[in-house]
Amino acid sequence: KHTLIALALLALTGAAQAQKTTVDFVRTPLPEERETAQYVSSGEYWPGGVVNWYYNPANQPLQLRTADVLATIQIAASRWAQMCNLTFNYLGTSTASRNFQDATVDRINVIGWDSFPFSLRDAAGVTYWNYSRSTLAIVDADIFLNTQETWTLRDVDAVMTHEFGHLIGLDHSNVKTAIMSADPYNSFEYQRTLRGDDVAGCTKLYGASPNVLTNRTL
Repeated sequence: KHTLIALALLALTGAAQAQKTTVDFVRTPLPEERETAQYVSSGEYWPGGVVNWYYNPANQPLQLRTADVLATIQIAASRWAQMCNLTFNYLGTSTASRNFQDATVDRINVIGWDSFPFSLRDAAGVTYWNYSRSTLAIVDADIFLNTQETWTLRDVDAVMTHEFGHLIGLDHSNVKTAIMSADPYNSFEYQRTLRGDDVAGCTKLYGASPNVLTNRTL
């Protein structure tokens, strides 16, 4: 990080010493055609908006109780279901692990814990999904939390709310106030409440929850 900052300062210094060039034109699209920051999705989705999932308690931090973790995960999922036409069904515990570029896909959607590789060392959670190129239907998705982090239930709540956004088909948003933003990531406390852009992305994929207006007041 320090190296990157130093290089940036050097670049700015060099630019200041370079000969100035006057820009004598400005090109701007029509207001109605200008790009605006918003959620990002490639269109992958769960058919019928139904997500069946299991929990793998292996490697769960010792200070956390399985019942509490499950309740927290379900709260995180409910935030999306309250806004969009989604149904999350918990089917019990499982020993299944994540599918990541594997030769076979078990089609068991599992949430669990693991030690992350060096390339993901700064990530609190990661979501993997497999989908059909022909239909864009998601057929398998797994979320794993990093055992190298120190966890509280509030942390699990925040990270799972963000990761569920990925699980339903959303990429990182260009809107910094969205919980799906990653440039930068918002605080864990902030991520426990969906924002307008998050709801817009979810609604685009699944439609609004029949009770969305009531749920907005919760």
